[in-house]
Amino acid sequence: GTHTLTLMADSANVIAEGNETNNSLSISFTVTPPSLTGADLSIGGLSAANTSLVQGDLLVFAYALRNTGTAGAASSKVAYAIDSQPTATSYAGTNSFGTVNANSWISSPIDAISTSNLSVGTHTLYVKADSGNAVTETDESNNVSSLTFTVLGKSDFSVSAASAPATVKAGGIFNLNYMVTNSGQGSPNSYSYAAIYFDGRANA
Repeated sequence: GTHTLTLMADSANVIAEGNETNNSLSISFTVTPPSLTGADLSIGGLSAANTSLVQGDLLVFAYALRNTGTAGAASSKVAYAIDSQPTATSYAGTNSFGTVNANSWISSPIDAISTSNLSVGTHTLYVKADSGNAVTETDESNNVSSLTFTVLGKSDFSVSAASAPATVKAGGIFNLNYMVTNSGQGSPNSYSYAAIYFDGRANA
């Protein structure tokens, strides 16, 4: 912070002077923190292929391990977890990285976590640099990055609004109308087929 240095002549007042008001001179100066040197790891560019997923889909994501410090960072691990920050012993998965030079970064591999065991709703992915505290850093408070995503309920197909004639002549036309609806949250990513059965036998 800011400090003041004061210089005073005849500080003990042993000399009778014609002017006793001009004996001091003050100088202000500022003390700044020392320049820190060392590694500083963090997670950058965390992104997911899709942040709206149907329950059971894979959350596919990637990131970069950055070193914004003035010295290289030794080998370390990055850990990730959902809905809680990973620790050295509690995580969903890890990646190992080699040395990261000062002011440089290394891209992660493509990672994926299943959403099968997640509830429908909003969740958070946490990714932590140097999860095992293997690297001494100038700033240990910026190691974690996060990403929010949504898990939707699965599809739910049903047949509704079916109508058919009560009687039909042999060899005649059987006019059938029906509707297939999806009352679930999920949007299927492939085609599906509705089957028609007569007396339990599939209609070819």
